[in-house]
Amino acid sequence: MNLSLILVVLSLILMGGGEFLYKRGNKRHKIFFSIGGFLFSLYWALHAPDYLLRQGDLVNGVLILLGVVFYLYMGEGMIRDYQWGEDTKSLNWLYRTTFYASLIYFSLKYIPYLGGALIWFVAFQSVAILAAFGYPVWIPRAIPDTSTGGVPVFTTVSTNVTISLVFSCTAAQALGIFFAAIYTTELDREEWLGWAKRKVKELKKGFKKRSIEKLILMEDRKRKKIAYLITLPTIYIGNLFRNAGIIYVTYEGIYDFYFAHNYIGKGLSLGLMLILMLILFHYLPELQENVVGLVDITKRSRPGQIVDGRFDLGSENGPDESHSNSSKT
Repeated sequence: MNLSLILVVLSLILMGGGEFLYKRGNKRHKIFFSIGGFLFSLYWALHAPDYLLRQGDLVNGVLILLGVVFYLYMGEGMIRDYQWGEDTKSLNWLYRTTFYASLIYFSLKYIPYLGGALIWFVAFQSVAILAAFGYPVWIPRAIPDTSTGGVPVFTTVSTNVTISLVFSCTAAQALGIFFAAIYTTELDREEWLGWAKRKVKELKKGFKKRSIEKLILMEDRKRKKIAYLITLPTIYIGNLFRNAGIIYVTYEGIYDFYFAHNYIGKGLSLGLMLILMLILFHYLPELQENVVGLVDITKRSRPGQIVDGRFDLGSENGPDESHSNSSKT
């Protein structure tokens, strides 16, 4: 067992223990989450040189390094929660999301045959899109045994490059993150209902007003169902077209693979993720509160600034400010 796998297993055990304690109301979950998150960040720190130096993937390499710093900072926030007897909802959400997303991602990646089968299935569907438009591409029937293998995409087009789809081409990471972020969002309409009613009164007739009115009347369970149905299929299908597009522009010589994959492909993916996040913020305002709350953590300097699980802006800007008014726009 290599160091990377050891760090993954330990971080999942610790964060899993944190989730177990959290569901039972035991405040020691904060210690488990913070240590598990630290080991999780170390795992990715070990892979940063590979992305930056061997693969030349500047985008992922920089994001990983920023993620390491982010989890170290948030881990300190969890420790403060424990020491000061406070309970920050955003931090709980972050670490619970990290646990479930990691459990999904690393299970697919490290369980034998599972990751390989996923790669082959995604590759099959990606080339099927191109084949449907008459483009001559195909993949072998052999399914990789592990997620470290790749599925080559062959073509009759004259080219010096053979593209192989690998585990990172399956969108497993994005799917895991969005599923976990929705699943761990605890619904509490009291956090946003007052804002929504005021907004309805302020707005004139139009789409935005009607959408907020529908949101007010919508059952909480339905809000989550819609969030799942909008994001997960969109990410999966969008990734298939992304793969197909990269294969096409590379084999046709329009762009080289490095530029098509690392800049065009990643740029489109990030753009889609941002759009989906904005949609989620509409259906799950509590999720927006969680994300904004992570930013608010940077303003926290002393005990007593967390009220009802959220950073109290009044502790910094005066008693007339309210968190819900500032975070919803």
